[in-house]
Amino acid sequence: MSYVFISYSSKNQAAADAMKKLLEKNNIATWMAPGDIPPASTYAKEINSAIRNCACMVLMLTNDAQNSVWVAKEVERAVHYRKPVLPLQLEDVVLNDEFEFYISTNQIVAVNRIDETSAELQRALAAIRSYTGDTPSKDPVSPPAPAHHPVSSPQPSSSAHKTASRPHPTAKQSFAQEMGKKLAVGHYHAIGLKNDGTLLAAVTTAKNIKYDPSDVQQWRNITAVAAGDYHTVGLRFDGTVITTDTTTDTGKVSDWTDITAVTAGLRYTAGLKNDGTVVIGGSMYFDTVSGTLITPDVSSWKNIIAIAAGDHHLVGLQQDGTVIATGKNDRGQCQTEEWTDIVAIAAGYYITAGLRADGTVITTSVEENKIAAKWTDIVAVSFNGLYISALKADGTTITTSYNNKTYSDVIALSSSSSATLFLKEDGSVIYEGLMKSIGNKTKHWNLFK
Repeated sequence: MSYVFISYSSKNQAAADAMKKLLEKNNIATWMAPGDIPPASTYAKEINSAIRNCACMVLMLTNDAQNSVWVAKEVERAVHYRKPVLPLQLEDVVLNDEFEFYISTNQIVAVNRIDETSAELQRALAAIRSYTGDTPSKDPVSPPAPAHHPVSSPQPSSSAHKTASRPHPTAKQSFAQEMGKKLAVGHYHAIGLKNDGTLLAAVTTAKNIKYDPSDVQQWRNITAVAAGDYHTVGLRFDGTVITTDTTTDTGKVSDWTDITAVTAGLRYTAGLKNDGTVVIGGSMYFDTVSGTLITPDVSSWKNIIAIAAGDHHLVGLQQDGTVIATGKNDRGQCQTEEWTDIVAIAAGYYITAGLRADGTVITTSVEENKIAAKWTDIVAVSFNGLYISALKADGTTITTSYNNKTYSDVIALSSSSSATLFLKEDGSVIYEGLMKSIGNKTKHWNLFK
């Protein structure tokens, strides 16, 4: 049982898709992110496991691939696990120091395009079969399920594995959602997750803000971050959770396990478990009728693949593309029961937004919908309390506000009740919000170095 891991830059998506199609046409099973990453799982875990269990790696070698942090990590893992790496050179490339270290002794196959009739690709297919053990007459086979992920493990792509029961995000939508996990912003602070699992923190210089950046700068092995106005949450590689709030109910996360995603509201934290259920720590809102703090019961939530927190409400994306919500509903922010074909969600102070697989957006706000309903080619959305920001497939941003800047070369965004962070292709971060002292600090960040 064997399969080929395809490593590529998202900027070479068409070539990677063509190579995947060619391999499967020749009865060679493949694994390629993000399509083969199960919903509600962690990219780092699934990619590492898929590389560890593959027969070989096909590297779509381009200048963009050399400049991709993710491709470099994947090739490093393949070398670490002693997996054969077959570079397919798609353009003129001079190996940089990192890639020269990894693949300078490998036989590089130069091809102008993915064409099955070319002699170079036929030789490449023969080499791949020598690693996978496949012959042209064999049916595609599935890789063994990794032992560490009993609920949903990487599976190779083939027609036998396709399902139509739920909407699937595009590659760029999936990438934007994953990159968004590197950003978190509260009213008084901003957090950036570096590739090595450590954090950068920027705090306002306003008086009486009791927040020490060193609290999070000591954290390690973090794979995702979230922030409320007054606290920061980190998801560790092992599925446990850490928070800066250790004195209130919001901080009761130390016993959580098997968590795949985290989100934070004003004074609460929510975690998505590997089995599709949700846990909450803290109080979501104050009920003026009973005079008590309310934490809604979400024990009935099942098959959840993503969560998003507003200040006082929580939203869950279900596996079938529908959306469930609970909490304060004074402005209709929980009225999502009619939504379908949703692949990503966002929540703010009084709004919930949904992103469809076709790149269109729907929100619970009639006013915001007047603008957002006209958008196309959207890969990510967020709401900062004043307006919705969205990221388009070409890396530009758009908002429902007429007075705010737009940016280019952006790959992810994240918002709070008063600010938005934009992550650019080069790893730099832009802060747009009320606390200018935070922006003065984040402008020096680079999450990829």
